[in-house]
Amino acid sequence: MLKEKLNMDKNTKVILLVLAVYFVIMMAIFLPIYIRNHRDKLYIITNSNIKIKYEKGKWSKAETSDYNQKKFEVYIDDIYKGKYEVIDGNNERILLMDNGTKVSTHGYIFGYAGSLKLETYDEKSLEMNENDKDIISKVLSDLNLSPNHKLSSFSKRVIDVDKDGIEETIYTISNFSSEEETKERFSLLFMNDDDKITMIAKEITDNDGIYDSKIYSVFKVLDIRKDKKLELLYQSGYTMRGDSDSCVILYNLAKKKEIKNFCEEK
Repeated sequence: MLKEKLNMDKNTKVILLVLAVYFVIMMAIFLPIYIRNHRDKLYIITNSNIKIKYEKGKWSKAETSDYNQKKFEVYIDDIYKGKYEVIDGNNERILLMDNGTKVSTHGYIFGYAGSLKLETYDEKSLEMNENDKDIISKVLSDLNLSPNHKLSSFSKRVIDVDKDGIEETIYTISNFSSEEETKERFSLLFMNDDDKITMIAKEITDNDGIYDSKIYSVFKVLDIRKDKKLELLYQSGYTMRGDSDSCVILYNLAKKKEIKNFCEEK
């Protein structure tokens, strides 16, 4: 009886030791991640009325107080302009230089500030070629749309998303403003990876539905944390409503899934 009790005590000690080691290992793995997520901060502004932030491990909309008096790395029309304080003027975003001089921001603006490491990719939108036309025709056909629509907007960005040496192409296309005679209207954002299509966002409607249908445009391809896992920041807006109803979505290109839809946050 005494021997059995000693064996049970020994087994209990072994189990407790294993649990203690397991606890220490888990703490060593996850505690630094927890601390890093709650320490890192990132603030992003674009032409959209919605500004976004990453704080305490979460993405959310930013308020004016979150980005006032911060120095942002600023790009205008994909060209790096330098570090500026950013303020909101009358229907425009204004850059404030160190000497107090105000610089109006006519054009597409993207800026970021904070402690979280970030790298931007400045691939220019390229012209459409015959291969693009073939890809677009196939995508439209797969959506049961006519493959020969006249586009009113087209852009593409070419980048090696998964670092495998093969470049992917990110397309945004729409015929919302096309004068062609058709009942089929669409706005699509998709990625072509070696002839494998990933549909990121789409709106398909008719002529009567254009006012309430979203049109998409790419803000920037990013590498948040510089971990080689690329993200896409894009805009969802409405052709007939101006910028007041536009908002932004952050998308994980590597995992091919949405990170945060800021349109849905109240």
